[in-house]
Amino acid sequence: MADSSPKPDLGRVVVIGGSGFLGSHIVDALYSSCTAEIYVISRSATKASYHHPDVKYIDAEISNTNAAGVPDIQSIFAENKIDVVFNTATPNPLTAKDQQFQDINITGTKNVILAAQRTGVKALVYTSSISVLLPSFAIGAANADESWPLILGKDQEDPYARSKAEAEKLVLEANQIDGLRTCALRPGGMVGIRDNLVTPTIGGLYFEGNPNIQIGDDTALSDYGSVLDVARTHVSAAVALLRAHASSIPIPESERVDGEAFCITGEHVHFWTFSRTFYKHFGDKGDKKVTVLSKGFALILARVMMFFYGLVGKQSPLKVNDVYYICATYTANCEKAKERLGYEIREPLDVAVEKACKWYLENRRPKTA
Repeated sequence: MADSSPKPDLGRVVVIGGSGFLGSHIVDALYSSCTAEIYVISRSATKASYHHPDVKYIDAEISNTNAAGVPDIQSIFAENKIDVVFNTATPNPLTAKDQQFQDINITGTKNVILAAQRTGVKALVYTSSISVLLPSFAIGAANADESWPLILGKDQEDPYARSKAEAEKLVLEANQIDGLRTCALRPGGMVGIRDNLVTPTIGGLYFEGNPNIQIGDDTALSDYGSVLDVARTHVSAAVALLRAHASSIPIPESERVDGEAFCITGEHVHFWTFSRTFYKHFGDKGDKKVTVLSKGFALILARVMMFFYGLVGKQSPLKVNDVYYICATYTANCEKAKERLGYEIREPLDVAVEKACKWYLENRRPKTA
């Protein structure tokens, strides 16, 4: 039976990074499940290949301010009387430089908060990362949850995770200041159409690398899920924040969303077993012998490759953190999100992988010599 309940009205909504992978799926979720006037902000929003006809796309850089220190995006929020902001913008965690993380994830988030507070925005949903709870890819973690502390500053080895943790802290500290309600969602790996990270990375291993080489014994677990489920949960978070904003009585602590962080990480998988589900969709018959490199040997190889690639100013295709990531267990507990946001796995991971691979093969541009 179809759901006959009225669609929630979110008012005027901005999706920062709405031309990207997760952001574009949040736009889809808003478009299909809510009443909202939707705006997308990114540095090249008007040139993006994927557009909704009823969404307004605006080119802007969230890290920019004018001579007086006023964020460029403040005028966009003010002129359009924005009610809800989703901030999904982030540089590529695998390839971006430290300064890019600083500019977009930290300075950009500061500007988003300031602009939201100054223009009467009611709700801000920030896309954080489950990596904010992991001090090092070398250590790993099992069943992490929201009771674990953020790993900040020098305690965090990875520059992407460090910037995400700092930005999440800023967002949650801004809750209930100037009427703004905030929360942070921490996805794990995401898969689906328009994927610009997981599927292209595994596709690169298959088409440009050697899919018959495996690093480690494939016993470690990590979390991946459908981007559709992550996007829907972002919308649920915004609805909850608006409800809190409009409430004249305090929300019970056990039901609060504002000022809170939530892990939303999907299903536990073994990295190489997971990768081979992609390989199968790419055409692999699984009939070739797999060569297994030990973790120790792979670490030595990665260090040597990083040294020699560094001498010529290039990035090594195999890095030490890659080896640690592949070989360490890193999983999270999503019970809090299930209880307070209604998070659930509606699209099984294998379905998301099949969709992602089909889209990737249709849009892939092979490297030229």
